[in-house]
Amino acid sequence: MIARYGSDNGFGWQAGEVVGAQIVSVPLESATAGARRVLRQIMLSIAVILVATLVIVNALLYVLIVRPVRRMAAIADEVSLGNVSAGEFSTRGSAELVALARSFNRMRTSLQKALKLLEP
Repeated sequence: MIARYGSDNGFGWQAGEVVGAQIVSVPLESATAGARRVLRQIMLSIAVILVATLVIVNALLYVLIVRPVRRMAAIADEVSLGNVSAGEFSTRGSAELVALARSFNRMRTSLQKALKLLEP
């Protein structure tokens, strides 16, 4: 730290003259320890946010896509084995799943009509 005093201070020092200096040292250990602690907290926060986002996205995908497609696949398997009373395909959900369900229902109706024509 450098101290500068005015022109008439009673000690005979001139303006702009350096009259003393003090050397201050700060231990680097405490500064780096604090920086590491903050970095760890930030990285942990980012990891928690990423894991939470992954869990939420997986849950949404399961509820909105996987479960309805599995139901459709189970009904389609039953119909393919000749069980035409397996139930209707659900026409709820996203536009793509609704379109798929309607197509499956039309195919099922066509299959039922074809099977009736084949009966003796």
